Amino acid sequence: FSLHPRLVLFTVDGLGAEALLESHAAGCGAPARLAQDAWLSRGAVASLDADFFQHPGYESASLARGRASNSPAAAPLAAGSARPERVGSTRAAALAPHAPTLNVQVARLLLPPLPNPAAQQLRDLLYAVEFERAPGKQRLLQAYLDMAPWGGPVCGAEAAARHYFRRSARSLEPTQAIWMATLLRDPDAMVQKWRDEGQIDKPVARGVAEQVREITAGQRAALLRGVANARFVAPAAP
Repeated sequence: FSLHPRLVLFTVDGLGAEALLESHAAGCGAPARLAQDAWLSRGAVASLDADFFQHPGYESASLARGRASNSPAAAPLAAGSARPERVGSTRAAALAPHAPTLNVQVARLLLPPLPNPAAQQLRDLLYAVEFERAPGKQRLLQAYLDMAPWGGPVCGAEAAARHYFRRSARSLEPTQAIWMATLLRDPDAMVQKWRDEGQIDKPVARGVAEQVREITAGQRAALLRGVANARFVAPAAP
């Protein structure tokens, strides 16, 4: 017989996550306050966390993998030795997601790094779960876009849209939004590639376009054509 505990759902309260978010929301200048169905909002979710609107702040499969890789059975002991209690390390790593959700990424933007990576993972996870309660998905997505790094000193969706395409984030064309959302994968490297080669990573951009949800077949076909034919000129470094 064997026992396999399964974490189904847990909640967090009392960390002050919403107040922390509000206090940093204007850190990158004018907020874009994009709606959930804005093309850049859709693109960011498709690029970074396709299940954002379905998961509870963390990915259960990632938690299970983390628990398995940090199971006591994974580190055998010499006969007669006692297993040390490693609070904040093994247990924290067992809970921390391997692929960070947008919730976790917001926590990492707001909070300073900790010297112990496992403790930081656990802290980020707890804040990520509290974000689900308040402010909730839509406000959290808006906050992420308003704080996200977009290459070099460019910070926030509004500043990025005006820097890269000379228009507001709300008025981005679908292909422009997918292009910007793709940059979020690795902003500095992708912007440098864009400047050096005149293109970002087209296969990655296509994958982002294919992940966008709740659009018609015609919209997706047009989006994929736009990404394939895009020839945007990279602006000079600010």
